[in-house]
Amino acid sequence: MPLYCFHIPPTTLNPSHFHQKSHKILGTHNEKRVLASRKISHAAHSRISPLWTVDEIAEAKMANYARNKFHGCLVGVTGSAGKTTTRTMIALTLESLGLVHQTHGNENNRIGVCLSLIGIPQNVGFVVLELGMDRRGEIMELARMARPSIRVILNVGRRLQWQREILAEAKPGMCVLFGQRLDCDVRFAAEKVHGGHGVRVVLERNHEKVEFVIPSPGLHLAQNACATAAVAVALGFLFLKLEYHCRDLFLKRVAILGDMLELGQAETVSHEMMLSLCCDSHFDLIALVGKRFLRAAENLNLVGERNLLYSPDAESLAFEIVQRLNRNDVILVKGSRGMQMEKVVAAIKAMNLGFPHE
Repeated sequence: MPLYCFHIPPTTLNPSHFHQKSHKILGTHNEKRVLASRKISHAAHSRISPLWTVDEIAEAKMANYARNKFHGCLVGVTGSAGKTTTRTMIALTLESLGLVHQTHGNENNRIGVCLSLIGIPQNVGFVVLELGMDRRGEIMELARMARPSIRVILNVGRRLQWQREILAEAKPGMCVLFGQRLDCDVRFAAEKVHGGHGVRVVLERNHEKVEFVIPSPGLHLAQNACATAAVAVALGFLFLKLEYHCRDLFLKRVAILGDMLELGQAETVSHEMMLSLCCDSHFDLIALVGKRFLRAAENLNLVGERNLLYSPDAESLAFEIVQRLNRNDVILVKGSRGMQMEKVVAAIKAMNLGFPHE
């Protein structure tokens, strides 16, 4: 049965109105084949627009062939903001159930969706695609092409008519509303913590609650996490087990800093200022390379801190840092060229944690 997840902001239309409107579209999809004065002829049967070029039709045919061969669950995410982060969160959560293929970067236009479909590996069970738009009718084209099993709409409101194109030719199915309103199926509350550098999130469904902290700034991340929870609930996740998956989305924020060379008289104060900023930003782990940062740590009375790691050179640190990292960690590596920080980067990439190798 198809599943639909909608974000309902506090200031938008009544959720019951949205239910009625969405089911009206779902129930009359045969009459909704014309959008933005675009007449869909026989090409609609093969999900190809008659206004596309020959190359575009070829791409769409290959994408349609790839989609026909995929029999797993495909999640389509659209909305005016938050698509990339939400799509990534959903993909990371679904990894506990099996292999996942997702949109690369933010390639969410027609070409990007085509390439994402064509690139689906044979052994994956889940696909999470980001569907973007810059004109009326585009979302419907992408939805025809992707045929999502689960359709997620973020930030329902200002572009509701455009966003609902993702439903235009879908079959009726279960609808899950998520947001901060009491009448949502999955609700969230959020507050800033750690001086604004983190977000405490509480998700609630019926009488069940889960709570976790996202160690990154931005209250909007709570909405993205709520969307992920709505998809997980729609797929049958036990709600109370979501806390484990949500905590795992952002395991650690790591700063790896090599000495900054050739600063002259500003050397001492610059290293102390950089180290202080990292401490104030609540990094979970700070790794230092070189005598200048060691001196800064001593001056700031930070030597011996649990989250501080020190090595005299990049090669020594590379050996130790790989024992402290996990998949999904967010890592910053910075230092002067003379500190050879590329050795640390190479060691991290060799761990095969999912970081790009370009």
